[in-house]
Amino acid sequence: MTREKMSLDDIKNTNNIIKSDFFLVKNIEGENIASAYVQKITSRIVNVVYWGNLQKYDKLYPMNFISFKTFEYYSNKKNIELISVGTATKDSTPNIGLCNFKTNIGCSCSPKLNFIWNNE
Repeated sequence: MTREKMSLDDIKNTNNIIKSDFFLVKNIEGENIASAYVQKITSRIVNVVYWGNLQKYDKLYPMNFISFKTFEYYSNKKNIELISVGTATKDSTPNIGLCNFKTNIGCSCSPKLNFIWNNE
């Protein structure tokens, strides 16, 4: 299965339907090196749709920083009860490195149900 990437226009258009937050991490030169895109699913639940960093900056651990700051931001919002950080699988197989990263930053694992519409 090939996943299509969302363009900036796609994200803006989606934001008109599902309110979202955006986070950027810049290096000392002002270059964007990491980002997060979080959708407000309900008034109490947010979902991290995307977070990542430019690979050449891995040694600076921007993912640790952006995940900490994202959690900090939403923990200061008293009405937020759940921050979903998405799946940790590829083709239904757990990505152990991603699972470890998520548990190391304080997440807990839970199954995610998938529903398929069958209109026959």
